[in-house]
Amino acid sequence: MKNVIQTAAEVKHRIGSEAKLNYLVLSQGILTFNGFDPTSEGIDKKLALHFYGRWKFVDELVPLLDNASNAGEEARVLNILGAGKGGPVDASDLGLKNNYSVIAAAKQGCTYNDIFVAEYSSRHPNISFMHLAPGWINTPIVRGLPWYLRTFAPAFALIGARSVSSCGEYLTWALLNPEYKTGGYWLGPNGDPVDEATLHVNDDEVRKKLVEHYKKEVSVESAEA
Repeated sequence: MKNVIQTAAEVKHRIGSEAKLNYLVLSQGILTFNGFDPTSEGIDKKLALHFYGRWKFVDELVPLLDNASNAGEEARVLNILGAGKGGPVDASDLGLKNNYSVIAAAKQGCTYNDIFVAEYSSRHPNISFMHLAPGWINTPIVRGLPWYLRTFAPAFALIGARSVSSCGEYLTWALLNPEYKTGGYWLGPNGDPVDEATLHVNDDEVRKKLVEHYKKEVSVESAEA
C-alpha cells in the first residue's frame, strides 16, 4: 500500500492537489496459481492488486474526482475485473489468511469490488463507480501461468479471447456512457449491466465488516504530496 500512496502522491504533485480528475481507470492484476503470497504488509499479492490497492488509489485520488464533480464536470471510476463473477463473502476470513485458495481469491476479490462499488457510490453520489467484467482478453497476463499452460494459452487466446483493441472500444463506451454518469454500476464485457442476481452487495452487515477490514489492512501513513 505504500507504493500506492507514493504513486498517488506523485500524481497529485504533477497535476496539483487542487486539480480536477475526470477519469480513473483501474486494471492492475496478476494471474498466478501460487498460494497465499503476502506483501510486506501481510496482504496476499493477488488480492492486494485486485482489491486493496485499487480502492486505496480511489481513497488517495477521490479529492481530485470531487474537484471535477464540484466543477460540474464528469468524475468516473472504472474498475476492470469481474463484476458479478464472485460469490457470497466469507466474513469470517476476510483477506483469506486462514483458508486461502486460488479460486477463493479470484471469487472473493470480485465480490469485494462489487461491494465497494455499492459503498463508494453511496458515499460519493456525484461520482460514477463502475465495476466491469471484460471477459477473456488476449493479453500477456498468461506469463504468470505454469510453463505447461503458457505453452498452449496463446493458441487458445487466438480462438476464444477478445482482442485488446476490441475490448478497449467496449471499455471506452462504458466509461463515457451518459447513462452511467453518477451512481454505482456492475457491467459485463459489452458494457451492459450484469444480472443483479449474480451480485452479493445487499448484506449491510457483511459490507460493514469488509469496510472495517479494508481500513485496517490499508492503514498506512499517507505520503506527502
